[in-house]
Amino acid sequence: MEDAKFVGSNGARFVNLNARVVWGLVKLVNLSLMAKWKWRLLQEDLPLWKVVLREKYGENISGFTPGDGIRWPSFAFGWWKELMSLEEGVGENWFSSRVVRKVSNGRKTRFWEDKWIGDEVLALTFPRLYSISLHKEANVGDLWSLVDGGVSWNLGWRIQLFLWESNLIANLLARIEGTLLGEEEDKWLWTPEEEGIFSVRSSYKVLEELVFLEDGLNELEEGVFANLWKSQTPSKVVTFS
Repeated sequence: MEDAKFVGSNGARFVNLNARVVWGLVKLVNLSLMAKWKWRLLQEDLPLWKVVLREKYGENISGFTPGDGIRWPSFAFGWWKELMSLEEGVGENWFSSRVVRKVSNGRKTRFWEDKWIGDEVLALTFPRLYSISLHKEANVGDLWSLVDGGVSWNLGWRIQLFLWESNLIANLLARIEGTLLGEEEDKWLWTPEEEGIFSVRSSYKVLEELVFLEDGLNELEEGVFANLWKSQTPSKVVTFS
C-alpha cells in the first residue's frame, strides 16, 4: 500500500505518511466522533432521536456497554451495534473508565449501578451485598439521610446477615463515608477534560496514546498528529488524499 498524504490547514502542504499511520488516524477520528454519541446518550435531555432509541431498545439505554448476558436484538441498527461495541479492540473500557458521576442531590445517580465513588460501580466492588440488597435500583438520594446531624444510610437487606457479610457492610460504609448531598442536579464528567465536558479532541488524544503507544511515531508523524486539532477545518471534514 502506498504512502498517503495529509492535507494541511492552508490547503497547500502535503506530508507523506505511512499508510498504517493514515488508516490509524482515520480510525481514531471515527471512534472519537462515535464516542460523542455515547456521551450524548448519558445526558438528561430527551431529543427526538433519543426517544426513538428508547422505544426501540428500552428505557435503560446509556453510553455504556450492556451488562454481561445482555444482547441487543438481531434487528438492531448497524450504527447502534457499532456504538455499543466502541470500546472493543482498542483498550479495556477506554471510554467508560473515563466517565464518572458527580453526585450533588443524588436523585438521578444509582447507588449500586452508577460509578459515583471509587474506580468502579459498587455492585462490582461488593457483589455479595448487591445480590442481597433490597434496593438494587435505588438512587443515592433515596438511601441517604441526615439523622441528628449525622449521615445515615438506609441500605436494607433481604436476609439475616452473617458475620462476614457484616464486615463487608463495614467496608462499604467506609467507602462512602463523608458523602454529603447538595441541591444541584447530578451530572456526568469526562475526566480527560478539566471542566468535565466531553470533546472529540480529548477523546482522540486518549485513543492516540492507547493505539500508538506501543508502536510509537517518528518525529514527522508526531508533528502531523500534534497539528491535526489546530486546523480550522471541522473534524468531520478533515481530508486525506
